[in-house]
Amino acid sequence: MPNPLIIGLGIGLAAKFVKDSLTPDSTSEVISRFSAGKLKFPSDGFGGVTDRGMQIPVSLNFKADTYKNKQMFRDNAIKGTLADITLPLSINLVDDTQISYNRGQSETTGGVWDMTPGGWAETFRSWFGAKTLLSDFIGTSAMYGQRPMDESDNIFKGAEMRKHAYTWILIPKNITEAQDVDKIVKTFQRMAYPMSSNDEVYSRVIHPPIWQISTFDYVNKLNDVWVIDPLPSFLSQVNIKTAQGTLHQTRGGYPAATALSLTFVEVEPAINTGPEGGLQSRSQLRGGKDE
Repeated sequence: MPNPLIIGLGIGLAAKFVKDSLTPDSTSEVISRFSAGKLKFPSDGFGGVTDRGMQIPVSLNFKADTYKNKQMFRDNAIKGTLADITLPLSINLVDDTQISYNRGQSETTGGVWDMTPGGWAETFRSWFGAKTLLSDFIGTSAMYGQRPMDESDNIFKGAEMRKHAYTWILIPKNITEAQDVDKIVKTFQRMAYPMSSNDEVYSRVIHPPIWQISTFDYVNKLNDVWVIDPLPSFLSQVNIKTAQGTLHQTRGGYPAATALSLTFVEVEPAINTGPEGGLQSRSQLRGGKDE
């Protein structure tokens, strides 16, 4: 008689094999391979005075998580499992909003009958359309240059995915901060690209992460004080440039100043939920999440 313990162990191993085979590159595995952890620049001054005599009242925080294509996962808060980077408010904030419209018919008259007073008056004057039909048939309408009224409108087609752009000039005060700047710019650059698959390295890549951008006001202790309020986004462009003509630090050879520009494009169209809810993504709206 077969040993139940051996059978149970065999079933467990078979189930694990099937699970591992059908779920390549699990979230925990991707995090362990690619996570950059928490990074911050400068090292002090957020909400207080630095040794350089300045205060950073508002910060920008960038969190990255693994990509998910299901809305049931996208409406949850992004935790920063792949990257959690804090920087001062950038010197340049750009929000690009574009709404698309197409020319088309929107039934402005309300259907077959125009229910406005002017519409009813013309209906009676034209003998309920018989006069117009007769004029068209015998050609007097064309003779006197009459043409049908243009009833077209610009009709909403869709909202383009918003783009958000940020620019900083990062100037480290010591070798430690120079190393922090180096890690931050390289992390942003690296996280813009797809990641290598551990299971199918020759034929597959892993989608670049989803980013959540938020602000914090250290003076008034408020979250998300920035009015543009970015929704979950992809990092679409990274520009890194060292300041021209500057000397390098004596130790490590790091640039004395680094210009960093980032452009993000939102994952889903934004939807207006009112003054309180503001703009939400499709997944947030369907998931009932109040950002």
